[in-house]
Amino acid sequence: MGSDPGYLSRHRQKLKLGRWRALYLLFIERLDCRSLVEVGAGSPESLSLAPAAVTEKHAIDAGNEFQADFERRGAVFHQCDLDAGAGPELRNIDVAVCSDVFEHLRTPLRTLGMIADMLGPEGVLFSHVPNEFLWRDILPILRGRKEAVLYHGGFEEWENPHLRRFSDIGFRRFLETRFTFNLKITEFHYEKWPRRLVKFGIPVPFGMEPGPTYASTNSPQVYQRLCAIKEELLKNRKATRSQLRELYRKGEELGLK
Repeated sequence: MGSDPGYLSRHRQKLKLGRWRALYLLFIERLDCRSLVEVGAGSPESLSLAPAAVTEKHAIDAGNEFQADFERRGAVFHQCDLDAGAGPELRNIDVAVCSDVFEHLRTPLRTLGMIADMLGPEGVLFSHVPNEFLWRDILPILRGRKEAVLYHGGFEEWENPHLRRFSDIGFRRFLETRFTFNLKITEFHYEKWPRRLVKFGIPVPFGMEPGPTYASTNSPQVYQRLCAIKEELLKNRKATRSQLRELYRKGEELGLK
């Protein structure tokens, strides 16, 4: 994340695979990539569950609390303060993951540029930031019933780890500073009412969506491949949900005690 050395320790109980990283793994498996880097990696569940075809794995994080765990699971660990430190000299990486990280950074464009430089010409970035404009969260704040620290209980507002708040429009513009093609994959985790709106052809308001989630690349060929994978996974929703549940189960088994 940023430079808070106690961040992971204070939220150890929440460390798990997570629904977005599980989704990325379904895409990664179908992309048949060989190298993978996770930026702001946190703990090693995601890299541990990477497809067998991924023979080169890297984890980048500000704290080294889980360095031994990453290395035990076959990942090279790089300690780096994303707001200030020099990134590792990685090049021609196939896939990068940066999930729930950009909102923690003082200079997110710096990290986005570092990721773009690490990827090869056909590289892909999977990224997600939370939606802090959800109606169900905003209304209690507006009514004076709730504080504005939405995702990190235990922190006061003046120490909120989230330094940035992204809309879908703003996050896409952010990604477009380094990536030409950006495929939205947020709808994989729509809840009941957004799914119903989609069924009837009604655009889903941002206040009902999960946080912006994208697969980004500078290759038109890879972008078409990503579109085909998305169509396949959405068409076979029952199988996709089953695969995600299995990944969640494996992630729970790998979770650090």
